[in-house]
Amino acid sequence: MGISPDGRYWWDGTRWVPFLTSPAAAASQPISTAPRGMRGLLIATLAVSDLLTLALALFGLLAILDYKGMLGRPAAEPSANDAAGWVLIVIFELLFVITIAATAGVLTRARWARAACYVAGVALVLTCLGLVLAVPIFYAASRASLGEPPSPYQLPGSSSA
Repeated sequence: MGISPDGRYWWDGTRWVPFLTSPAAAASQPISTAPRGMRGLLIATLAVSDLLTLALALFGLLAILDYKGMLGRPAAEPSANDAAGWVLIVIFELLFVITIAATAGVLTRARWARAACYVAGVALVLTCLGLVLAVPIFYAASRASLGEPPSPYQLPGSSSA
């Protein structure tokens, strides 16, 4: 590829083509190292995690209703309300809140989105299926571009200041 002496055109093999920006401005622009599609993979994996944890949270709510006798059975005696059951219900509800927060962070491109994804991945490891979902969450969260997208109104090579 040849560049004209004035630096405004490049030779494509058959004709001189004008640069959209000057070569100096093009060289000064940072090149994104984030692979394309990682944010989409992260959103898809978090959406599946949201559905899984929603199902667990609903099962937890059904257990609470059963403990209270609201599903047609008589209310459980205080001795039947074991602490382990309540701990499991709380864990299910927290899992749902954590994964929803991570999804919301990624969708809104929040600064805390990457940390929320890591927390969601660690929390999901508590479930067997979550162990399978945590790996792509960790991988995509570490490589995805989660910052502010470039403005479509900003000229190439110009600063946003």
